[in-house]
Amino acid sequence: MVNTLHVLTVCAAIANGGFLVRPHIVKFTGDELPVVYAKKRVPGLSGRTLEFLRRCMEGVVQDVDGTAYWTRLDWVDSAGKTGTAQNPHGEHHAWYTAYAPADAPEIAIVVLIEHGGHGGEVAAPVVRDFFSEYFSSDLAQKDGVETGDGR
Repeated sequence: MVNTLHVLTVCAAIANGGFLVRPHIVKFTGDELPVVYAKKRVPGLSGRTLEFLRRCMEGVVQDVDGTAYWTRLDWVDSAGKTGTAQNPHGEHHAWYTAYAPADAPEIAIVVLIEHGGHGGEVAAPVVRDFFSEYFSSDLAQKDGVETGDGR
């Protein structure tokens, strides 16, 4: 059994090159320098394995047959994994975890919608909307993220 924090931690490790980073909440206040968090390499998550996982997650969003293809943004590539958790007591739970930009990740997210149905239909659009807002906001621009649409 896993929870949202487990899934997010694995997604972030795939995005950042195979390192576990302690989850944290970031608060920007003025011109303070960001805190550097300890990280450790995940054994076995490197080289070909890491590249395979990243290609697969990019395909979920970027390939026409991907389960979250319809939620992609034209101006920032993302990578993700849809999921549906069976629920014997009612509607299934919808999962989606993703990171962006796919080629230079800076943010990872997970969405779980209890009794939501399928992840690609219900949870992935929530992440798409979050990425759209995040990468068009002053927060992303402050960090020097190039959105590709002139923002």
